[in-house]
Amino acid sequence: MVGGTAAESGEYPWQIALLKKQGKKLYFICGGTLIGAQRVVTAAHCTSGSADSLKVLVGTQLLNSGGSILNVSSYADHPSYSSRTSRFDAALLQLSSSGTAAGGQTLQLIGEEGSADDALWEPGDLLAISGWGSTSENGSIPNQLREARVPRVADGTCDNSDYYGTSFDAGTMVCAGFAAGGVDTCQGDSGGPLAASTEDPLPASESTTSQWRLAGITSWGIGCARPKKPGVYTRVAAPLIRDWILGTSSLVTLSVSVTGSGTVTSSPGTISCPPDCTYGYPPGQSVTLTPHTLSGSNFIQWGGACPDPNAATCTVTMDLAKSVTAQFTSTAFNLTVTKAGGGTGTVNSNPVGIDCGSDCSQTYTNGTSVTLIAAPASGSNFAGWDGGGCSGTGTCTVSMTQARSVTATFGTVTQTPIASPPPDDGQGTTEPMPDEAPVTADETPPVAAIASNRLRMNDRGFVKVRIDCGDSPEDCLGEVEVRLRLPGDDTRTRVGHAEFDIAAGESHRVKLRLRRRARRFVRREEEVRAKVVAHVHDAAGNTDKLRKKLLLRLA
Repeated sequence: MVGGTAAESGEYPWQIALLKKQGKKLYFICGGTLIGAQRVVTAAHCTSGSADSLKVLVGTQLLNSGGSILNVSSYADHPSYSSRTSRFDAALLQLSSSGTAAGGQTLQLIGEEGSADDALWEPGDLLAISGWGSTSENGSIPNQLREARVPRVADGTCDNSDYYGTSFDAGTMVCAGFAAGGVDTCQGDSGGPLAASTEDPLPASESTTSQWRLAGITSWGIGCARPKKPGVYTRVAAPLIRDWILGTSSLVTLSVSVTGSGTVTSSPGTISCPPDCTYGYPPGQSVTLTPHTLSGSNFIQWGGACPDPNAATCTVTMDLAKSVTAQFTSTAFNLTVTKAGGGTGTVNSNPVGIDCGSDCSQTYTNGTSVTLIAAPASGSNFAGWDGGGCSGTGTCTVSMTQARSVTATFGTVTQTPIASPPPDDGQGTTEPMPDEAPVTADETPPVAAIASNRLRMNDRGFVKVRIDCGDSPEDCLGEVEVRLRLPGDDTRTRVGHAEFDIAAGESHRVKLRLRRRARRFVRREEEVRAKVVAHVHDAAGNTDKLRKKLLLRLA
């Protein structure tokens, strides 16, 4: 929360913190709202992986004390959510025990658009925002829940070119903030509430749930608190969103899967698969799917609910939920990366192709091994991988023998530990997790060293560099490279590199192969001076750069 203040005691009893479990650690990733004793609404971009990996902290304004940590028994993203456009950015969590018994209070949804509740969130009306998000763009997060009030921005203003233009969708989004900026939700506030008051004048505090309604879910924005870049929130009053949250939606879901090298788009709807492979349609809607081949591939046929497997397009009538498969030849496959969580960061690939950031998909030749490296931004941490057979917080390596989708979740850096769950009181208000340590992403650089005193190159050009992580409290992740000054070069150039993921307290020899020109040089000279450089980071995003000059000899 940028420009806000600390919430006063008893305020925002509906606010929850969404946590993600990786190993024995919990990372704070997003906010959310308790809307039923065992139901939480948050943003779809906050959820990934299995329900077992998600936890909810309820009944406290502090991340490091009080409240209860509850298990999530299941969750669902809105069937029409698009990670590319952020439309329908809503998710529902089902808790395994009661959030109200654990000290939380529920917040009622705003009425559907066209109802009397429209008067509660008209353009210019002040709305309440809350969360544990960063207090400055890319800054650190507070331990104490913070709050602010911001005015609703008219839809016709928010879709102006100097605001968000066509990226803003009035059917599923609403904007709130000051034209001059200065006050806004920020990284870590994602999934949290935008609340409208039922009282006029506005009540002095946000402590009485009957005086407030949930009007929005913190979704996205450009930066934090910038002029003419207000926060963008999921529009809870939109019928297709509100009815789905309440469980009264009549939408039926079309799910598309792709084999081989190609993509599928839909009309109408926002299916662009991968990564957006589902969409919810009103019953009776006719939907046409169109295949698109990638370089070197061909479309073979449709499967599933398509009436004609060999047709150029597939048209289905959505009288019930349906699944369609599109089969392409498999000379190459598409790898798609999706970012989740309330933090920020980038994902890059080796071989190159993914720079996500802006370029989150790439086509690779069948059988290519692709390694993904996550780099959290300042004020964020990396909470782990999901999909593609990857997990944990190290690098993610996938074999491109089929189209794959991988999710990278970024949380926000906390300066204080998240509360451990209290003992079960016998009433089912919490699920004890005694094996889980309280977590915080510290700012201490990883403790690592280049332990080799000399290097030897074998007859195949391989060199082993020992990296010592023995004194580090965190796993050591990163890349090691060897640099040589080759004939005709003015400076040392990188002639070989390899990635490593070494558990805390261990020491490993990392094997890398020198480039052909470097191999010839070493064989001719038999002994040369080399520079070894290691770029090391830990799961919290803390980094260190190691350097050491060594003699490199033939084995």
